[in-house]
Amino acid sequence: MQRLAAETPSVRGLRPARELGRSLELITVAEGVEHAEQARLLVELGCDLMQGFLFSPPAAAEHIDALLRSGVRPFWPIIASSLRHEHA
Repeated sequence: MQRLAAETPSVRGLRPARELGRSLELITVAEGVEHAEQARLLVELGCDLMQGFLFSPPAAAEHIDALLRSGVRPFWPIIASSLRHEHA
């Protein structure tokens, strides 16, 4: 995902994709999120989940398993905010 301004063609393409996901009752996942600005915009657009370097560089499965078991959720505030926005 490139850096996005609020009304670029890339952003305009996200809205219909998100609406399609909603109409099909799917959870949408934005990949390649690298900047907080992107995450903020995606939350505003109603994206359900995000992944990318903003949250974590690529990691081995063992590392992800250990992270999940540790209870540390550095990325969950953005995800939870997004889900609250959709289901509020």
